[in-house]
Amino acid sequence: TDSPEVSISVFAEELAANVKTQFTLPIGYSDNYRVFAGYEHYPACVASSTEHRAAVVFSPESQNRFYDAKAYSQLYLSMQSQLYQSGLPHDLVSVDDILDVSAACHYKLLVFPYMAFATEAQRRALRRSLIILVHYYGVGIITSNNFVTNDASTGSAFDAG
Repeated sequence: TDSPEVSISVFAEELAANVKTQFTLPIGYSDNYRVFAGYEHYPACVASSTEHRAAVVFSPESQNRFYDAKAYSQLYLSMQSQLYQSGLPHDLVSVDDILDVSAACHYKLLVFPYMAFATEAQRRALRRSLIILVHYYGVGIITSNNFVTNDASTGSAFDAG
């Protein structure tokens, strides 16, 4: 008669062996591991006074495609207002500021009030930057609605991936 501890131990060893040898993730998830190839030497954070701050990210491409420029400005201002009320210090930054990982890594939170539209080059650069910022530096992200889903020049949806 096996004790419960032995049974659990054997089960854990078998589970670990099965996970190592037989368990595979769906293609969509396993592709994410390839995203990290080449990120082994990500930029070091430069000394900055932005630690424990949030950044509200402004996107001119999304503003240009928003139904009304004034409405986009009001949305952007409302995000700032919410951060003021919460007492969280924050900076107003552009998309290009976030692409500089060595400077953006000090933020604890990135707020994108609305950023459905971007250029293809921005889309690729944002993907790289956000992967590094989130997974290596622990930066949080708040977005609303669609996030980098459409081409800024044509308005058409980007292909998945």
